[in-house]
Amino acid sequence: MQWLGVDALSLTPDHSPGRDHGYDVADYLDVDPAFGTISDLDNLIGEAGRRNIRILLDLVPNHTSNEHPWFGDPDPATSTTCGPSNRTTG
Repeated sequence: MQWLGVDALSLTPDHSPGRDHGYDVADYLDVDPAFGTISDLDNLIGEAGRRNIRILLDLVPNHTSNEHPWFGDPDPATSTTCGPSNRTTG
């Protein structure tokens, strides 16, 4: 790609359970196995950098998947809620 004059690659989200073209993020800290491993991504970034090619990763924090742990069943011992169910009277 370098010989073509490419100086940047824009990648869609790489951490999705495979829906919505990557915009259904289930894990912000890993790479979907369909795209390789985090080590593969590190290697891509390193090799691209050696060739003066930038890598742009599309981070979409406002598209969190319902499969993300944030949306799992809460532990009643540690969960907090906002609103009337958490209010005390007295």
